[in-house]
Amino acid sequence: VRAAIEDGSRSTSAYEEDATMPAGARRFDEAEKDYNRYNARLEWNPGEKWSFAVGVDDRKDEYNKSVFGLDSDEITTYNAELSFSLSEKSSLYAFYQVADRSVFMKSRQSGGTPSVSPLDNWEIAFDESNDYFGGGFTFGTEKVKVDLTASWAKSSGNADFSAYVGGQTLTGRPAGTTNATDIPNYEDIESLTAQAKVEYSLMKNVGLGFLYRYEDYSIDSFIIANLDDYLPAALLLNGNRGDYTGNVGAIYLKFTY
Repeated sequence: VRAAIEDGSRSTSAYEEDATMPAGARRFDEAEKDYNRYNARLEWNPGEKWSFAVGVDDRKDEYNKSVFGLDSDEITTYNAELSFSLSEKSSLYAFYQVADRSVFMKSRQSGGTPSVSPLDNWEIAFDESNDYFGGGFTFGTEKVKVDLTASWAKSSGNADFSAYVGGQTLTGRPAGTTNATDIPNYEDIESLTAQAKVEYSLMKNVGLGFLYRYEDYSIDSFIIANLDDYLPAALLLNGNRGDYTGNVGAIYLKFTY
């Protein structure tokens, strides 16, 4: 069992504000902040062939002196791993990880000059969940090595947006709409990947390899909604659609020195 706790802060002697930004705005990579982090990991070997591990990691950054800009950022990750040794050169393994992230930021909408009206303030809270699951099988002899892997990943996020009626943030909204619009599909991504690799030893330092990889990818995001790519002479599988299914095969020579 291993565990750790970390607590720290970042301070600056002086911060030079950008005249083109609202007063009190700070860049997150330069602003003063407090942060804390903890993590713990348990590893267990119930037998000679079994191995099991679970862990958790959490970090939160708070930008308490930033009037505008990034206010807080927290990510919590949980993971688990399981493996079974079939023999000296072959094994089975599986893993799972989930990461939850919460981000909160605030700013003030401005025109040609920075606004001083509180009505122009806006806030947004991002909530994101990322799941990652996979496993594999490895097998080897003096002449042949086989490596089979598969994984599935899913990212789901949403954004809660708040602004004030009468401020610049909501100016120009479509007729009949007065409130801020939340973003339910903030980069919702799902992917499935499988790969098979076989290597055969031709001689002591030379090997011949065969590889096949399959990918299935889909995305639902406001970022690409109602947008058409226009990039002349670009080599794109399908520039106006983020989803794709791909198959890749390869034959290669491997030299070891």
